[in-house]
Amino acid sequence: MAPVNDMADLDAEPQWPCAALGSRPPPVIGTYQAVGPPLLPRRRPRSRPDPLPGQHNREVFCGLLGLGEKEYMEYMRKEREGALE
Repeated sequence: MAPVNDMADLDAEPQWPCAALGSRPPPVIGTYQAVGPPLLPRRRPRSRPDPLPGQHNREVFCGLLGLGEKEYMEYMRKEREGALE
C-alpha cells in the first residue's frame, strides 16, 4: 500500500517545482494552481473558460436524462430550498 500525500507533503517534494503546474482563472472562485498532465504535446492557450457550476444542468437533466421542463424546475426549486440534502 502506498502513502497518501497531502498538500504539505507535496510542497516538501523536491520535484514539485518541476511538475507541470498552471494557474487557471475560473470565473467564480478565483485563480488556483493545479497539477497538469504528465505529458503535454504542445502548449496552447485555452480557448474558453471552464464551465460554471450548474451551467449545463438543464442540458443534462432535460436532454440526456429526459426530464420534462416542469420536473426540472421542481427539482431546481427543491435544490435551492435545500430539500435534496
